[in-house]
Amino acid sequence: MQQVGIIVFKKVKKTFIQKVLILETDLSNNMPDKIEINFIVSGIMGLIMDFISHDLPITTEELYQNIYNLLLKF
Repeated sequence: MQQVGIIVFKKVKKTFIQKVLILETDLSNNMPDKIEINFIVSGIMGLIMDFISHDLPITTEELYQNIYNLLLKF
């Protein structure tokens, strides 16, 4: 079952990164920006996975607000 979670995580992460790169077309050929986007998406996905598995004991609203606040820093 854990293997399925890893596969889903990777597919969602890849899709999310692709969507960000489409929205930010000027970043699509810039490797440092791709690395930064990958880092940010991995962090967000990690938070969501921890929230789903109850390793992050906060409300959905708190999760959203924390992610939003983190993204404002970029």
